[in-house]
Amino acid sequence: MHSLLAALANPRVSLHTHETLRNPDPPLAGGSFSVAATSSSPFLWIGGNPLERSWSDSLESTLAKAPAGSTLLCWSGTLADGLFDGDFRNWTRPGKTAFDRWLDATRTRLRAHVGGHRLGIVAHHTHIVSDVASQMRLWHELHEHGIATVLHPAALIAPSMHRDMLDHITRAISMVGPRCDFCMLEDITSEGDRTAWGRGALPHQQVHALLREFLPSNTPLFVSEPPFFR
Repeated sequence: MHSLLAALANPRVSLHTHETLRNPDPPLAGGSFSVAATSSSPFLWIGGNPLERSWSDSLESTLAKAPAGSTLLCWSGTLADGLFDGDFRNWTRPGKTAFDRWLDATRTRLRAHVGGHRLGIVAHHTHIVSDVASQMRLWHELHEHGIATVLHPAALIAPSMHRDMLDHITRAISMVGPRCDFCMLEDITSEGDRTAWGRGALPHQQVHALLREFLPSNTPLFVSEPPFFR
């Protein structure tokens, strides 16, 4: 199924540990990872829940090593106990308040470091930034102020959305694709579990066609395989 992507001109990227660059396996939770790309500016993954105190330590250790012009990739966070459990508060005032407080504090810390780093927030259907609408709000408000946009179509699809999956995927790629700084591809099973690209329930031919139409050819593309980052 990777051959479907062969015609895309986008530079491919691979994931490595930030500390050793020798272990290709992402952590179960937390930690930072370097995404080595053909682009001049590296992308660094900081795992875990940004709203937890331990995430702040991961940010500091990453900033201490990050090359100039890095984009730090992370989830938007959740008020749930588990990273992907979901919590209704994420989409009400408590979630927005917690996210805004975290985002303001993180942007302040990034500005305090010399290097011109950006923050790339990855949406997930169980998190505070959970859909195309919330991604587009961030883009309109902050894309010129150090916030990078990440397209991760599979992460936007909740189990309840599978019946109309193509409609949701089309909206995500057509809206976020032209504006994104980084694209991540993985798959989901019919039960909603994460799996390698091409082995799940996503409409692969249609996704490929949409990427060709809407994703700029210089946008880095990461094709994810297990074990997945968290």
